[in-house]
Amino acid sequence: MDMFYKKNAAPLRRSSSWTFDEKILVQALYKVLLSVSKKYPVVLYIRDVEKFLHKSPKMYLLFEKLLNKLEGPVLILGSRIVDMNSDEESNDRLTVLFPYNIEIKPLENENHLVSWNSQLEEDMKMIQFQD
Repeated sequence: MDMFYKKNAAPLRRSSSWTFDEKILVQALYKVLLSVSKKYPVVLYIRDVEKFLHKSPKMYLLFEKLLNKLEGPVLILGSRIVDMNSDEESNDRLTVLFPYNIEIKPLENENHLVSWNSQLEEDMKMIQFQD
């Protein structure tokens, strides 16, 4: 009887609010950025930065600490895709970490827009394939 109960029991979850993988990721990222930036300028690109930083409540704080400790020639870029039909505003906490915004809008010329959209679709397929 105990054997059947154990098979049907829900999997155990971590009781800690820290997600182990996220903490390791941020620590490793910091070590790499620190090491490389001593010899070379570094550009770090984080695709879909909102998704990255909102994995857990602590992720933002971990990343903020990383930014505050970094020195040297390091540029960190974060992308964010916004639906043009949405009234969604930028997250205030993200604005603190990434104070400069570059807005890329679709072209208004219909001929250029078709070309732009097809290139965007190709790029998105390539990115999804790489993920």
